[in-house]
Amino acid sequence: MRSMTGYGHAQRSLDEVELSLVIKTVNSRYFDFKARLPRELISLEAELKRAIQAQLQRGRVDLFVELSAGASGRYELDEAVLDRYLGLAQKLSARGVEGSVDLSTLLSLPGMVTARRHDLVSEPVVEALREALAESLAQVVEAREAEGATIRDELCDRIARLRDEIERIAAHAGQVKDHFEGKLRERVQEYLNGNPLDEGRLAQEVLYYCEKADVSEEISRLRAHLDRFDSFLKGSGNGAIGKNLDFLCQEIHREVNTILAKSARAQVSEIGVESKAEIEKIREQVQNVE
Repeated sequence: MRSMTGYGHAQRSLDEVELSLVIKTVNSRYFDFKARLPRELISLEAELKRAIQAQLQRGRVDLFVELSAGASGRYELDEAVLDRYLGLAQKLSARGVEGSVDLSTLLSLPGMVTARRHDLVSEPVVEALREALAESLAQVVEAREAEGATIRDELCDRIARLRDEIERIAAHAGQVKDHFEGKLRERVQEYLNGNPLDEGRLAQEVLYYCEKADVSEEISRLRAHLDRFDSFLKGSGNGAIGKNLDFLCQEIHREVNTILAKSARAQVSEIGVESKAEIEKIREQVQNVE
């Protein structure tokens, strides 16, 4: 099991280029990929996305790549920019603005000196990008698996508690007949005021109420859902199971609601409310699962 939260960072230094790559992932219902790449690398976006999607099936994935000239990188003077700056200096001087323009000032102006961009996208740079992606992606997977293991342990504990509560409901459900029969007998005898009680009619009424309050099917489905949930938690591999777990949470919640609607016993209602609170906590954690 994996979570959907992870982070990976890798750097590569070449003779003329410094490369930095970051991957951040957070929760999302689907695979949602966003890339921020230098314009020289835009053509590689589809390749990078495929490589990431081969490892991560769900979650919001943000990829950041930066390229900069290295210490030995080659630079060039943008003469068109220089001419514009010099032209502005002449206009200012003609208007009476005093001062001089020296070499250090010119070199510090934006756009004057740039890295030779065609040197930043050579084959060695592309290969370094692929290596940095693989390294960062491995970090992300490791982080998601570590958090996923923690989530798995918590979910196992909560499912075990929920199973205990369902069995408590089942135990009370087995006492429904005696509960209704006692209640009806007491009320009818009060109404009859000492007259004989029709046992056959009483039995029919008890059967009617028992059928309305019967939750055996719901309990059976709940047990099956919990078994299925456990099988996903204890299954091998790291496939995306978050959607399956979320669906099971919805089904479990629906069955508990049905039990609460059918049952007239205070004990069952109390346990049902506790169960719904536990289900909500389970569902919150499931939203983090890939």
